[in-house]
Amino acid sequence: MKFVTKAWLIATSLMILSLAGFAQDLRSLDYTRSDSIALHFSAVGIEDPGELSRRLTAGLETEAERFRVLYRWVAENIRYDYSAKSADPAQVLKKREAVCAGYAYLLRELCAYAFIKCEVIDGYAKTGSDAVGRMSDSNHSWNAVFMNGQWYLADVTWAAGYTDKKQFVKSYSEDWFLVDPVRFQNRHRPENKRWFLSESKFTKRQFFRQPVRYEGYYNMGIGLARRTTGILARDHIIIETASYPIESAVFFRSAGEETYPCTIEKRGDGYALHFSESEMSPGAYYLSLNGVTVLKFVKPR
Repeated sequence: MKFVTKAWLIATSLMILSLAGFAQDLRSLDYTRSDSIALHFSAVGIEDPGELSRRLTAGLETEAERFRVLYRWVAENIRYDYSAKSADPAQVLKKREAVCAGYAYLLRELCAYAFIKCEVIDGYAKTGSDAVGRMSDSNHSWNAVFMNGQWYLADVTWAAGYTDKKQFVKSYSEDWFLVDPVRFQNRHRPENKRWFLSESKFTKRQFFRQPVRYEGYYNMGIGLARRTTGILARDHIIIETASYPIESAVFFRSAGEETYPCTIEKRGDGYALHFSESEMSPGAYYLSLNGVTVLKFVKPR
């Protein structure tokens, strides 16, 4: 269910003009003040999103600072609970618990009162260890926020923590704050193609068949062969480009179980990684290059 409120309708009528000829990298700004406010403001007794938004953002001059304090407060104070029924912002604020839709709608509501244009995006997400290769129905919600003349993507649910055997573990992550669209779509695919916010648009089938790419993948400048999928069905993987020489490559299970070293073959600007796929039992495998985890694959049953 989509929750439309008066405050949100007001905010969506506002278009924020860019103050520069190009979009600023808002991730790199100093959010010390915003984070301090979010971490020290418990909002005990506050059940009105408008009041909470106004008190959190009071004295913060820029949109980025105001969005940050709202985003960080939601991530730090709302618990993920599978049994939560309502995504209504007032109910989420009152109970301090929600699933992904509740997080996203609360953040949108708080942004509306701060005059920040924010949308809720519904779509697909790769979540579990076996998510690669297994298509699902729409299963997640996140946000797009318009600041400094550009749309940014954020996932406040995943920023809040993670679940372990259906139990929520609070653990704030910076990884999902104003993420580059190309990196974001590695784990998220919107139902509405408008919200890809990039030229690269996967079909649903392509999305779920792609390997999961981690930060190390981008930091090392890795480029996989075009037809590479996240399904381990061959005894080699082709890496077409890499910014750094690859000196070691190994597949491993979670917690370092069942390691499978690769033989590295240099091919032009890239490499071929050879491994014993037939010896690998079904399940999820991580690929480490030079000691850095870069990709996740799945060996089917």
